[in-house]
Amino acid sequence: MATASVSLINSILFAAAKRGIEKNVLLDLIDLDEATIQNPQNRVACEKPGKLLRLVTELLDDPYFPLYYGQQFQPSNFYILGYLISNSPTVREAYKRTEKFARLVGDGMRFELIEGESKSRIRIELVDEKMKIDRQYCLVGCVTQQVTAIRYFVSKQKISPLAIYFAHDFAGEIDEFEKQLGCKVYFGAENYEIVYDNVTLDQPITHANPELYPLLEKYAEAILENVSESQSISHQVSKEIMQLIPGNQASLENVAANLSLGVRTLQRQLKDENNSFNALLKKVRKEMAIDHLKKGQLTIAEISYLVGFSEPSVFHRSFKNWTGFTPKNFRKNNFATA
Repeated sequence: MATASVSLINSILFAAAKRGIEKNVLLDLIDLDEATIQNPQNRVACEKPGKLLRLVTELLDDPYFPLYYGQQFQPSNFYILGYLISNSPTVREAYKRTEKFARLVGDGMRFELIEGESKSRIRIELVDEKMKIDRQYCLVGCVTQQVTAIRYFVSKQKISPLAIYFAHDFAGEIDEFEKQLGCKVYFGAENYEIVYDNVTLDQPITHANPELYPLLEKYAEAILENVSESQSISHQVSKEIMQLIPGNQASLENVAANLSLGVRTLQRQLKDENNSFNALLKKVRKEMAIDHLKKGQLTIAEISYLVGFSEPSVFHRSFKNWTGFTPKNFRKNNFATA
């Protein structure tokens, strides 16, 4: 499941509050609570920011709200990614870091820097189907944030793109877009793109800290690795198995249903990660059994049931195949070395 950082939700709520819409009203509409958005490490379903942008736009009856929202960008909105691009050596490198680390903010979009001889394009694509219903809100907000970030918070100069292309249609006047974005704006294009000349992209970011930059990048890489692991289908399946095992309900069909996936789709996605349901089931059972045996609070028969075995004798054989020890000997050896 693609997710997005709660930083996106908070930045939209901030812009909406400045227009007079109460936060709690909006949180109810997208089924989130205050506790969720207060933890900066939390992530939500990737379609929620786009839905929130659409709801605010409709409540205000203002088709330009996503444009207004994008102009409220602050590097701190995006935590480590915001600080990383602000400390990149050039505008081009700032976009390259966005391309590489965009998943820290949300993994429903893909950024690609397409470099040419005299000008280059930043292409933005939605990669999650659930976001496409609100794509015009997501992409206007995102493109405006990109332009605003470079213009005011990264380069500290009022630089503008050569042109901006939106793939959706817009029935209103585009003058406001061109005024705020500082360039020609085209709707109904083939792709969502921001076009810069290379001279602009190669401008240095004068306030960047060259000593801090490599440290920020290393930190971003560590966070990205953690996000990638936690968002993998294998990780999600393992979590579901852990919830279903005690009731002996950890079947492929039940896990697929809980993840809103078809059985074949789930099997294919696991295969793409060089994994399988049976391998994950075995791994989770083994880890749960070892954990319970080490704690010493449950009998071996109780542990056998909790990890999904109807017969203790089958659990004994399986555990010995996993570890080389019977459950009894494993527990005895563990306590002896504790």
